[in-house]
Amino acid sequence: MSLTEFLHIREAARRMGISQATLRRWEDEGLITVGRDSLGYRVYPAHRLDDIYFKCYGSGAPARKKLNESE
Repeated sequence: MSLTEFLHIREAARRMGISQATLRRWEDEGLITVGRDSLGYRVYPAHRLDDIYFKCYGSGAPARKKLNESE
């Protein structure tokens, strides 16, 4: 995975095992800062998905494997 790979909200949510609405809510609540592509769609840095997930869930995060592990 490239450090410059960005994912749109659908793929980021799928990889994180959460809903798109959850990602939007985290942004609205100021928990995360989200980039935008040239068309204004939300984009998430693929290499930061684990950081985003654990920042927002904290120690109460549901058990799951790290996103960069093989499936």
